[in-house]
Amino acid sequence: MKGIRRRALLGLAVLLAVFASSAWGAVPEDALSAKPSSALYSVFHVDDLGNLARSILSSDNIDLFAPLLDENELEGLRMAAAIVSKMPVKTTALLAGTDESLTPFLQVALSLPAELKSQLDLVESGKAKPEDIVSLALGDGAVAFGPLLNVELQNGAQGPYFLLNGQAALAARDGLLLVGLSPADLEASLKALADPKERLSVKRRHKARNFSLLHLDFPTMLKVAKEQKAKEKADGEGGKKIDEVDLDALKAYFKAPLEIEYGIDREPGSLLFSMGVNLEEALSDAYLKRFAKMEPVPGGELFLTGGGRPLFALSSKLSFKGSDLDVYPEIAKIWKDGIKQLAEYGITESEVENLLSGSVSLVCGGSAAVAGAKTPGAYLALTGREGAASSIFKKVTENAEFASTLPTAPVDVKDWEKVLQVDPNLFPAPVLLGVKGDTLFVGIQDIAGLNAAPEVSDALKALLEKGSLSTSFFDFGAIWTTLNGMLSDKDSPLYALAANLPQAILDSVKDVLGAELSVPFVGSWAPRMDEAFVNFSLADVPADKGLMAKIVKAAAGYMAASAPSPLDRLMEAKAVAEPVFKGKPEIEDAELEGMAEALKGKVTLRQKDGVLYIGTVADAKSREELTSKAKEQGLKGSAGLDILPGEEDYAGQEIVWMKVVR
Repeated sequence: MKGIRRRALLGLAVLLAVFASSAWGAVPEDALSAKPSSALYSVFHVDDLGNLARSILSSDNIDLFAPLLDENELEGLRMAAAIVSKMPVKTTALLAGTDESLTPFLQVALSLPAELKSQLDLVESGKAKPEDIVSLALGDGAVAFGPLLNVELQNGAQGPYFLLNGQAALAARDGLLLVGLSPADLEASLKALADPKERLSVKRRHKARNFSLLHLDFPTMLKVAKEQKAKEKADGEGGKKIDEVDLDALKAYFKAPLEIEYGIDREPGSLLFSMGVNLEEALSDAYLKRFAKMEPVPGGELFLTGGGRPLFALSSKLSFKGSDLDVYPEIAKIWKDGIKQLAEYGITESEVENLLSGSVSLVCGGSAAVAGAKTPGAYLALTGREGAASSIFKKVTENAEFASTLPTAPVDVKDWEKVLQVDPNLFPAPVLLGVKGDTLFVGIQDIAGLNAAPEVSDALKALLEKGSLSTSFFDFGAIWTTLNGMLSDKDSPLYALAANLPQAILDSVKDVLGAELSVPFVGSWAPRMDEAFVNFSLADVPADKGLMAKIVKAAAGYMAASAPSPLDRLMEAKAVAEPVFKGKPEIEDAELEGMAEALKGKVTLRQKDGVLYIGTVADAKSREELTSKAKEQGLKGSAGLDILPGEEDYAGQEIVWMKVVR
């Protein structure tokens, strides 16, 4: 029994030690100082920044994009990867923004492993060297950059700190490395760390480990916008834009600052993005009442019809009034002009508002025969209230001017109040206009598909079961299947288009469409007005068979095919260098190097005994052509760029040269 107890106590001690070492310092958010509600700012929290950087700059990712990069870019990425490979930073918290007086501020707090305590102590005591500071933030791989950091030791009200390059301030406390845009920002950060009353209050709405928060005060935004407009006017860049916002009108919609939270969580088989907004706190009561009656329903009232697997859909419940556009003066004018035109059909503004106060669905799915070929259909469905859909449909389609402009014929469809098909002689596709209950339908769809039930995948079924005010999805698996089917269907417009492509490009397109998808489905839903979610379904795919690998391969092939040939490079270099070389009795090597650099390093320029040698690499596929043109173009060859050619004509060597003689 004693042995068991000893082992239990030992295990407990080890466990406590693990916890102590993993959470030995302060929480980075504790070092973000409180800001007035009138400020504009963003808060970011990234869990294990070092690991994130390593995953982004992994050797697999670099190798993936290597075909698109030149040697210098590739070397730079590999150097960056080597640096972040030892990046020790764990949790990172950042606060950035501007106060009411438009003075910018920035605070960064980095948590570090317990084994770096001795180095942090050097920073805290003011004894650290530049290389100590660099290694704490970026790891030992970045020590060589230490001499580039201009560091000045300062004594502040709360102890020593370092001034970086005369601007930013840095210190260490409680296991955290702290950085401020200015000494004042750092002092505020240190005060927050010491006193909870000085800390920024962040109201979380979701539990995502990685998140950001955007705080927007509209009076301050208005001030920033007016200053920007004044600057644009002074710079001669002013003038009204169609999307220009009347910020004074927009401000009336808000009674408090708006806060928007974004979160990211990785789960088995999925990646979940979340969003939360403090609408009840921020929106004015008059505006908020309009949305209070909107209740979530399964699928968010997404209108789905047509057989087959829908490819994508965007839907949302609506609550619209023409006065909502007052914040966009130019757009408001267009709305009012449109209402005047609709009045000629007997349609009132209230009818249009009722049509736009239900839900809207934009869908690509079902099927449509286009010029005899089967393709996916597409449609817009507006579900309104108080009979607005039927009334507007009747007033428009029974108007003599409309009937003469767009000839239609009625089609009998079960359970639909009325369906019209646009004259097939005008469009090679079945264009339908219809009304079903409170829904106004406009789209390209086979008539038989209007009452056909769509195929619903497991992912889509799960999405449509969620109570939502807005539901959307992209079924990339279905899109991929459809594109591949159209590419092999001889009656498809895509097949005809592909048939006109060069064989090399067509092969690349087929290779891309043959990729396996790591994200086969994306679905979004909004259970409340103040929150929304986007879920990315994830699948394990071999790196060389993934979509990005296929796209990179295709892009690299295109770049290689469209790149200038070795002979083109030589002729271009000759056109640039020959006038300079012949126009001067002497030319400096530095000037030749500048010319070569201007030609993007694709050629080498060397001079010897009054002869200018222009050389470049002859890739294997071009050597036969170069050999055939050697005598005509005066081409010579050698085994390397450091070896000048002899007098013999080029005969398939690795390097091809062209000579310019004074």
